[in-house]
Amino acid sequence: ETNSCNLTPVSMTVKKMYVLQSTAPGGAASRVYTLRKGTCASQSSQSVTCTVGSGATSCNDTSNAVSASAGDFLNWQVAASGTNAAMTWAKVGSVVTAP
Repeated sequence: ETNSCNLTPVSMTVKKMYVLQSTAPGGAASRVYTLRKGTCASQSSQSVTCTVGSGATSCNDTSNAVSASAGDFLNWQVAASGTNAAMTWAKVGSVVTAP
């Protein structure tokens, strides 16, 4: 895994994650999208996550939220399970609120 270093400029809460991808994984495959937080060198999975199942092209997590402090690094991890069909794009969106 290669970490993306996206610096959080202010304290915030990330919630209401929505994912849309170009192609369903197919067969018994799936893709799991997870918010990651930590330092640039080491990030850990957070509770904001959703799974795109074999016949689907979208998923969402509208019940979990993660707080981030100014200086934290955030990124989205995509983990494939099984043999996934080729995907040309994916969009991940969320609501971010700052105090």
